[in-house]
Amino acid sequence: MKNMKKGIVIFVSMAAFWSAGATCSAEIIPPYGPGQIGYTGVVLCDSLSLRQSPDFESGTVKTLRYGDRVMVMSQENGWAECAISDDVNAGPAGYVNTDYLAVDPSWYKTEEETTVYAWNDTSAKKVAFLSKDTTLPILKNDGEWLVVSLRGASGWIHINGASQSQKSSEKAESFTVYAEDGSTVRIHHTEGKMYEDEKGRTYSNTEDTVYYCIVTDVTYSSNPDFWKNAEKAAEEHQWTGADFGENPDYVNEWTGEDFGENPDYASEWTGEDFGENYN
Repeated sequence: MKNMKKGIVIFVSMAAFWSAGATCSAEIIPPYGPGQIGYTGVVLCDSLSLRQSPDFESGTVKTLRYGDRVMVMSQENGWAECAISDDVNAGPAGYVNTDYLAVDPSWYKTEEETTVYAWNDTSAKKVAFLSKDTTLPILKNDGEWLVVSLRGASGWIHINGASQSQKSSEKAESFTVYAEDGSTVRIHHTEGKMYEDEKGRTYSNTEDTVYYCIVTDVTYSSNPDFWKNAEKAAEEHQWTGADFGENPDYVNEWTGEDFGENPDYASEWTGEDFGENYN
């Protein structure tokens, strides 16, 4: 495999770009979001093995090529569990190394010929000329430059400073979110219900204060007491045999005996139904 930089998922929403001092229009296609079984991942290298298990020594299920798309179901320890289709009944399924995969990226689609540079300088070597209607995954937004995926490598597209006012994805004020293990991260809003941290990892706002990191598979909350409250609620709902007349089997098969021989427990529960234990 050719060496390449690790893909970073970045969300960008811009209507027009400038390249090498001349007007350059482009369309930014937003991330597809979750499908039936996961998020779209795009292969960033010439050849990538879909393996039977998350191990470089395991057998190859299928060889993927640059630009191939898979459905990423989960990620752990640098490996992504993938299927080759969003159809829950399709296969084969296997694992790929995430260094060569961009998960749920935005896409850059040119509307005219566009120059790609070796690094973020218009005097740098030109590594590619993109024709009209070329679509590539966006790997990084670096101010006046975008990094896009090329076959087995990456390149830089210049955005003239005059177009910066046109960015609708300009970073909003960031705020801290908290994981169950006590770790924190600062994120900011990008578009819709999507958020992003300083490392370019993406988050979906699943409900109220809850934010799910698509890349690391970790859930966070903007409420620092969220996990404490959740744990307290769980403890309050931990019923024991004492709650039901000292019958520890109530969770598996409830009978009149479980509730103090009151046959009406199913429709109207009273203290008598639970052996006079009101808790």
